[in-house]
Amino acid sequence: MKAISMWQPHGSLLTTGAKPFETRGWSTKFRGPILIHAAARFNRREWLFYMAFPQYRAGLAPLIDMRMDFAYAPLKHWIPRMMEAIPRGAFIGMAELIDCIPTEKMTAMQMRRSRGFGDFSPGRFAWEVADVKRFKNPIPAKGHQGFFYASVNLAGNELIPVPASVHLTEGAGKTEYAKTLFS
Repeated sequence: MKAISMWQPHGSLLTTGAKPFETRGWSTKFRGPILIHAAARFNRREWLFYMAFPQYRAGLAPLIDMRMDFAYAPLKHWIPRMMEAIPRGAFIGMAELIDCIPTEKMTAMQMRRSRGFGDFSPGRFAWEVADVKRFKNPIPAKGHQGFFYASVNLAGNELIPVPASVHLTEGAGKTEYAKTLFS
């Protein structure tokens, strides 16, 4: 199966459903299932920068079994738990790559759905994913740049599906889960 490595926290944001697009500087015609690999790279200063933004903390909350509303979770208690819980150097989930959109052609609704997770500057591409599943137990593996092929044994590993409603940001289909995650 094709796989793609992502720096954290972006890989985990994809597998919790908070991030519906992965942005890249290159386009792809590939459509189909992909494995999501969390790179081993870790930059503490960059991590602390991301954690200053509520949408990042909310998007990563499922990794530590917390609610999506951080009004009750003081940041100083949350960061150490998340730094321990976020997987690195492992396959963390899978998704269906359904589209590759030049960022200049994204609609206002697509930009709202992105929640600022990614580099949407001109000349880049937003890879849209659907049918996202997070692995309960990350599978240690070395990643690579660009697409690479990998096979993983999922026997005994629970797949945690992301409710489709997580990607909704407006309209009648919005659920309580989506409201608390992205409000």
